[in-house]
Amino acid sequence: MTSLPKIFAHRGAPAAPPENTLEGFQYAMDAGADGIELDLLLTRDGAGDWLHGKAPAIRDLTLEELRCYDVGGLRPGAAPKPPHQAQLQHCRIPTLDEFLTQVKTNAQDIELLVELKHSPTANSQVQFLESISK
Repeated sequence: MTSLPKIFAHRGAPAAPPENTLEGFQYAMDAGADGIELDLLLTRDGAGDWLHGKAPAIRDLTLEELRCYDVGGLRPGAAPKPPHQAQLQHCRIPTLDEFLTQVKTNAQDIELLVELKHSPTANSQVQFLESISK
């Protein structure tokens, strides 16, 4: 880890690969980020996923439904992406477990800043804490 100030990759590296994807998080780690910031939302069935923004409404979808979305390309009516962002096909929103597995296998230590974007229940808080302590 570096001393202060630290460089945190906000939602991964959204100016390169799509934000909030394993590709974007890996790009940030490979570029030497000290940490990664992400927004965590729970799907309707309680799986931990993240996506910045309101469409699709994560809380209204199951994990299986969310897996149908390809977030790596341009969509009609979607907000414009950064001009240098790669357009990747078959790019999915990862689960918290997938992301934590990626971080644990990374060669360097990475700090995490996880912002809970839902009203956590006692059960979801316990589930989240158990998943990051493994």
